[in-house]
Amino acid sequence: MYRIGQRVLRVMILFALFGPLFVAGIGVQAQGEHTVYLPIVVGPPHTPGSSSVVVISADTAQEDILPAEEVALIETLQGTVAHALLSDVSPDGSTILVAGTTTAFVNITTGLGVSLSADFGNYTCLSSIVWRDATTAACLASDADGNTVLLALNSSDGSVTASDALTLPGDLYSLSPDASKVLVTIADASTALAAPPAPVVVAFPTLDNPDNGSIALTSTSTTFAVYDIATNQTSELLTLPPNSVLNGTPAWTTDGTQIAFTSTNYDRTDDDRSYTDPGDGTLINSVAALDVLGRISPEANPLLQTNRLHVFELAESGVLSQTLRAPGIDTFGGAPFEPAGQMDWSPDGTRLAVQVREPAQVAGRQHPVYTYPARSYFQVYTTTGSLSDTLQLAATIEAPQIAAQWVSDVSFANNDVLLFNAAYLMDVGLYTYSLTSTTLTDITPQPGTYGQAKASGDRVVFTYSSFTSAPEVYALNLDGSGLQALTSDNTAAQAANAVRADVISFTLESGLTHSGYLIQPADTPFPPQNARVIVWQQQGPSQGPPMSNFWSARVEDGFNLLPNFGYAVLVLPLYGREGFGAEDFNRLVENDNFGQVDIDAMAEVVQQMVEAGYTTPQRVGIMGCSYGSYFVTQSLVRHPDLYRAAHSQCNLLDLMVEWKRGFVYVAAYLEGRDPYSDPAEFIADSPLYQVAQVETP
Repeated sequence: MYRIGQRVLRVMILFALFGPLFVAGIGVQAQGEHTVYLPIVVGPPHTPGSSSVVVISADTAQEDILPAEEVALIETLQGTVAHALLSDVSPDGSTILVAGTTTAFVNITTGLGVSLSADFGNYTCLSSIVWRDATTAACLASDADGNTVLLALNSSDGSVTASDALTLPGDLYSLSPDASKVLVTIADASTALAAPPAPVVVAFPTLDNPDNGSIALTSTSTTFAVYDIATNQTSELLTLPPNSVLNGTPAWTTDGTQIAFTSTNYDRTDDDRSYTDPGDGTLINSVAALDVLGRISPEANPLLQTNRLHVFELAESGVLSQTLRAPGIDTFGGAPFEPAGQMDWSPDGTRLAVQVREPAQVAGRQHPVYTYPARSYFQVYTTTGSLSDTLQLAATIEAPQIAAQWVSDVSFANNDVLLFNAAYLMDVGLYTYSLTSTTLTDITPQPGTYGQAKASGDRVVFTYSSFTSAPEVYALNLDGSGLQALTSDNTAAQAANAVRADVISFTLESGLTHSGYLIQPADTPFPPQNARVIVWQQQGPSQGPPMSNFWSARVEDGFNLLPNFGYAVLVLPLYGREGFGAEDFNRLVENDNFGQVDIDAMAEVVQQMVEAGYTTPQRVGIMGCSYGSYFVTQSLVRHPDLYRAAHSQCNLLDLMVEWKRGFVYVAAYLEGRDPYSDPAEFIADSPLYQVAQVETP
């Protein structure tokens, strides 16, 4: 009880400065998967010579200062169940494995479930969960003794059965959809580098994924092979050199006879030193740095020149293969930290859909940037059912709704229809594309965030939430009709969530218009009048999660927390956010823009809100975590008299340090220069060096 009260107390006290209190300390700092609580100093508005403070620390037991009913409301809002779809829909189109309050096989028509046996907890799945047949799901798993087994999960009775221990010929990479074959990697120790390459970190970690944006490269030549579990036979596919990486998750045909994946190599084409330990800081002559700084031409950039789509068939005569390059200077999509979604085979194995990414042309940089592409589109290749014939390009699919670089997943609903689950504006929506009619159709039932979309025949199953809807699992017909909830785990939170969310737009002096949401208590008017407004900015940017309309009552993004306690929250995406087009995405890092353009745009928005009577200067606060925390502190530096309160969490304060010891290539991308040739820009964009300008609170 106390911890919940204390977590929310940090935010509630922070914004209580709209009344008699203010915060003089930072309340939380993220470290990996853990949250460290730091002392908060709370007292009356500061006056010179005043020394009366109250210290609230996690090291000392404190009484809850929130009323019991408010603590209970917080528990309800924060106690929502986050669902995960653990499998595709079964081959007969009836069932999917869902993790929620329990882990159960759920009928996608009736919503009725069969709970998985508690024996499942004795194993750890090492692969995705696939369907061996219509009633049996399976995964490769580790048992209590560390053995690798094939785990069978019966959807009829929930029973769990393990095979005898398996000995794989290499490290597990992927399990085929029928659980018959395993893609493994086999390292050649004789080719090992003197020191293993450190990960290329190209994005800030997120609250849900502390390893987000970390690309691990091979330290040896690595052979990829397919192991047949029944015959104990191994078929080698290809060998990649050191410093290589498979991009994303391989795509198999349903019978496990064909597999496709993309790869890239980070070595310099001129054999110059590749990047090494990030402890040495950003190495300007590394591929990672040269690319994000726009200092390497496409002709010399290995991120383009080594990018390949590999397609293999396990034929009776042996392994057949074809290798393709993306058109022009584009690359095939995927990154190691991304889940499946960049490519998929049709059910009959004759069509392969794959994402293609267009590099960013960033003003102020000489060459295109591949690590942070500008947009994506999709291509579909056809086969005759055998790779003995050349793959043929059958379709190129381009549309703003599916142009998000990372959150734009593709799958086949049937042999003719593709399903896209993609970020567009503030929704992560659902779209179908008919290869026959060449028509893209929006089947998104209502605004919000749709995730993990799984299609089977004429039905789609997905998770869904929004600012006004608590998370549940739903099913929908492929034509957009028949929306049906399959779970009801969060009805208490839904009933307690007394908020409204209204679209709000602002046109800036630059002529740019930005739209987002203002989330308020349900009984308040819109447009607002003299409201207490909290400006919120999300983690990211550029390779972070999309800034979308989803449920959250966490302290870090409390859309469903603060409005239930009387505070309006402004959620307004600006620049560097996917789903809003290439121009807005690149604008964050063009020329000298970083640290200024989005900060100043939000300040103009706040001033417009004050002028319109939506709020007053004494009733505006700002908060965020990770990049959002940078947004907060840099806003206090550039606009010291604008915000009455600020809550900066898991902070980013010094870009010099990030260049040298932190998220090195992220800093290089954001700044577009090195600190040795332009230290003044790094200092101007680092709030730490401007702390004397801060007047908030």
